[in-house]
Amino acid sequence: PHTGTDMGDIAVTLGAGALAGAGADLITHPICTVKARLMAQGASKASAAGGDVVLYKGLIDGANKMVRLEGARSLYKGFSIVLLGAAPAQALFFTGMSTVQKAFSPKSDLANFGAGLAAQVCGAVAWVPMEVIKEKMMIQGQVQVVKEYSGSISMLTQVVKSEGLYGVYRGFWLQQLTYGPFNGLAVLFYNRFKFAFPKEQQESTVVHLGCSAAGYGLAAAITNPFDVVKTRMQVAASNPDLFNYTSGVDCARKIFRHEGAMAFMDGVTGRIGWLLPRCALAMTGFEYFSKALSGPVNLVD
Repeated sequence: PHTGTDMGDIAVTLGAGALAGAGADLITHPICTVKARLMAQGASKASAAGGDVVLYKGLIDGANKMVRLEGARSLYKGFSIVLLGAAPAQALFFTGMSTVQKAFSPKSDLANFGAGLAAQVCGAVAWVPMEVIKEKMMIQGQVQVVKEYSGSISMLTQVVKSEGLYGVYRGFWLQQLTYGPFNGLAVLFYNRFKFAFPKEQQESTVVHLGCSAAGYGLAAAITNPFDVVKTRMQVAASNPDLFNYTSGVDCARKIFRHEGAMAFMDGVTGRIGWLLPRCALAMTGFEYFSKALSGPVNLVD
């Protein structure tokens, strides 16, 4: 049976994770929107539907064109589903991570990589549906879609109605292949960097922020190719002619054949620009809110 302390720890982890994740997404969502479009646009090179795609030269150019052609609100496309799904997903993420870390040495690379994997699997229950709907909303305005939706909540209900649960869990295993290694490497790097500091500095907010930024930024670059394939597969139903792939493997082959190996790094600046601050803020926020919800917290490190 769970003790009161056990249940209290779980509640603190869930609450801290939810608060940290929601705040981080609010700040970094516009970068994620441009990132999704940068990863999707390369499909136009191998499709007759390519003329229907608005192309961007990079992160800044993408943001500028979106604001000019669609208005500033376009940068927050899909944010409603993020608000709905990010808090529980992040809460589950940190619960999985904390559970594994408590069972093993925090200085073990294998344990830290395992903690990141466990965190991803736990969070995926809420993250995958959120990602699918979010990315479909994000490409509306860049790509001609089969059906345009007024908002992400409306899209969620209609996709479930027409495609069933499969529709919102499209690309589930690709999501794990993308974010499993990403989170495993990020947690490993984060702890490696953190424990390189003197013990008295390891709980500093500045150290948490710097180490998580470095760890997640490096992991984001390494796993970018998986994200390109995942993104295209998850938005494929929006325009089957443009995203003409039968599987993740088929998608990877066609990207390599028609666009070249460098296409797997499409959107890497956007991915790092999104995940580095997003995860650094979430990790730092989790550490802060965990202390705050556990008891009195000193605002000065």
